[in-house]
Amino acid sequence: MRRVALAVLLVGGVVGGVVGGVMVVVLLTQVLFSSLIAPQLLIRKIVVYGEFPVSTVELKRIAGLDGDDHVFDVDTQAIAERIDAHPMVRSASVRIRIPGTLEINVIRRRPLATSLTTIEGRSVPVVFDANGVIMEVDPGTAPELPIVSGLRFALPPRPGVMLPEELLPTVSALAAIRDGDARLYDLISEVVVTTTDAGALDLSFYPSIYPVSVRLGARLDVEVIRHALVALDVLDADGASPLPQEIDVRGGEAVYVEPSASRSQVAAPYARSTDA
Repeated sequence: MRRVALAVLLVGGVVGGVVGGVMVVVLLTQVLFSSLIAPQLLIRKIVVYGEFPVSTVELKRIAGLDGDDHVFDVDTQAIAERIDAHPMVRSASVRIRIPGTLEINVIRRRPLATSLTTIEGRSVPVVFDANGVIMEVDPGTAPELPIVSGLRFALPPRPGVMLPEELLPTVSALAAIRDGDARLYDLISEVVVTTTDAGALDLSFYPSIYPVSVRLGARLDVEVIRHALVALDVLDADGASPLPQEIDVRGGEAVYVEPSASRSQVAAPYARSTDA
C-alpha cells in the first residue's frame, strides 16, 4: 500500500509540474502576444492614395473606425463601399498592410459643369460630374466650368443626387466633348436647357468668345457646334455689321437675322465631315 501511495504521489507531482509548466507557457504567450504582437495588429495608420478632401476624423467616421480596430476584425469591402458612397468619390478600394496600416485608394469624381439653384433666397452653384451626380452644392469657391442653366430641381439639390434623367444624354455629350476636344469644351461658356411645347429638349449655347446665343436643338452635337463657331468667325471677320444676338443651326445651316435689315441670312454653308 505504501508503494502504491508513493507512486500516486510521484505521478501527481509530475502531472502537477506539467500542468504548472503549461500554465506558465500560456501566461508567457499571453504576455508576449499582448506586449509585442497585438499592437502590430491594431490599425494605427491610414494612408490615402488619390485626392479625398476630408479630415482624418471624418475619414475614420466614414470608414467606421474607432481607434481600437484589429486588422482581422476590419471589413475592407464594407469600408470601400462606405467611401464609395461619398458624393466626391467615383470609386474606392481598401486593403490592409501589416503592421497596422489601412491603405485606401480613391478615384475622385471630376467636375464637369455647374448649374444654379436658389437656396434661402440666393442663387448658389451646383457642381456635377460626367455621370450627372451632384458633387457639391454652394462650394466655397465655384470652379471655372461651363454653366448648364435652365434646370429645375423639384427638391433642394444635395450631394450624391442625380440630375434629371432626361438631361443625362446632354451631360454625357458635354463630357465627350471635354474628353475628346478640350479646346472646344473651353469655348462653351453656357448651355441653356429649355423644352418645346411637346416636352422635347431644346438646347442653346453661348460661346465664351462671342456674346451670341446658338440654338442647337435636342442635343449637343460636336460637328454642329464647330460649324456654329466657324459661322461666327465668318460674321466677325466680315465686320460689316454687328454680330446677331442669335444664330440658329437646328436646320443644318447657320441662320441668323441681320440686325440692320431684319431679314434672315445664312452665315456659312454647312458640310458635315465624313471619314475618308
